[in-house]
Formats: sequence, structure tokens, C-alpha cells
Amino acid sequence: MIAESDVTGTERRLVKMLREIWDNDHFVLGVRSCLKTDEEREWVMQAHEDEELRDSDDVSLYALDIHNDRENKT
Repeated sequence: MIAESDVTGTERRLVKMLREIWDNDHFVLGVRSCLKTDEEREWVMQAHEDEELRDSDDVSLYALDIHNDRENKT
């Protein structure tokens, strides 16, 4: 996992958004670990911007769904 101080671009914007939702290291790390690509990070940020994700629980479950969908593809 890349330290927050070393992130740039899309991931940096994601971390900022996550910290605004809930400034909790476990929450931020959990969401970041579910998302591998900038495209996946953009999906989460867009869903939050569109008010589809209202709180940390919504964000965590959405990121986990993305992870599970990616990992279960065969």
C-alpha cells in the first residue's frame, strides 16, 4: 500500500474526499485497498458527487462491490 503522502492525481483526490466523509485511517485504508485503478477510484468519487453514496458505510460497501466484481471475473 502506498503511503498517503506519496499519492498523486486521482488517488490523492480520493483520499481527500474520504477524509472529508470520515477522517478515520481504517476507513481510508479499507477503501483504498479495494480499488486498484484510477477508473475504479473515479467511479467512487462520481457516485459520491452524484449523492448515491451518502456516508462511510455506503462508500465502503460500494468499494467492496467493485473489488468483488473485479476479482470474481473469470
